[in-house]
Amino acid sequence: MKYLILSAFIFAQVPDEDPIAEMRRINNYGVDQSKFDRTEKYFFNGDRVSKTTAEKMVSGVPDDSTHLRVTIIGNDDQRKMVLNDIKIHPEFDELRNQIVVQDYPPDHWAIRDVGFHTAGSPTIYVQLPSGKVVHRQDDYSDGAEGLATALRKSDPNYRKEGDPDLRRTLSSSLLLFALCGACFAILVIFRGED
Repeated sequence: MKYLILSAFIFAQVPDEDPIAEMRRINNYGVDQSKFDRTEKYFFNGDRVSKTTAEKMVSGVPDDSTHLRVTIIGNDDQRKMVLNDIKIHPEFDELRNQIVVQDYPPDHWAIRDVGFHTAGSPTIYVQLPSGKVVHRQDDYSDGAEGLATALRKSDPNYRKEGDPDLRRTLSSSLLLFALCGACFAILVIFRGED
C-alpha cells in the first residue's frame, strides 16, 4: 500500500493494484469454482427434467407484469365483501383478467409500516405495476360500480371514448334504422315515377 500526501496533515491510501481489477476479483470464501458443472440443468421438485419440460411448465404461468395491483385493507368482513364482488359481480367481468388482487388486515406486516393508510372501511389501493398509486379509496360506499369505474380509469390504456353508453347506442340504432327506412322510401317513390 502506498500513501499519497495531499497536504501537510492529510494523507490518502493508494492501492498497489488497479482498483478496478481489485473490484473484479470474486470473494468466494474458499469455494473451488473449478468443480462447478457449467452446463444448464433443470429441476422440478428436486428431480432433473429436460429443458423442454421446464419450458412447458413455465409457459403455463400467466404473465401479470402489466396488470394493475389492487390492495384491500380492512377487517375480514370488509375484505370478503370486496373480494366477492370482484369475483362474481358483472361490473368486473372485463377487469378480472387485468388485475392482481391482494387483501390484508390493517395490522399485517406486509402493509403496516410501509406507508399504506390502514384506517379505511376498507382502504382500497390501485397501483400500476411500477408501484405508483393511481387510486385510493377509504370506503366502499359506492360498491362494485364505484371500484370498477376507478379501475377502468386507472388503466393507462383506458380511453373514455370507448365507454359504451347503452342508452345512446339504442337511440342511435333507432335513428340509423329510421334514416335507412326513409332513404328506401324515397328510392321507391322516385323509381315509381320513371
